[in-house]
Amino acid sequence: MNASCQSLLSSNNVITLRGSTDIVKEFFNFSVNNILYQRGVYPPESFKRVANYGLPMMITSDEALLGYLTNVMRQLEGTVLRL
Repeated sequence: MNASCQSLLSSNNVITLRGSTDIVKEFFNFSVNNILYQRGVYPPESFKRVANYGLPMMITSDEALLGYLTNVMRQLEGTVLRL
């Protein structure tokens, strides 16, 4: 979990729409990466293992896929903020 998400979840802070959007975006990104890895949509060597939420997760290291997912996450963020 990145530092901004961790600080938002601390008991001293109130979660704002912006903060909750960051949490949803981060969770969705990890979810999509793991689905792509688990289903074999991309070869295993296109992923690297990271630890997040106390769990090992697979994140793409493929530049083209990373760029595409970054764009999708930006769009998701914009959509959630408009709701």
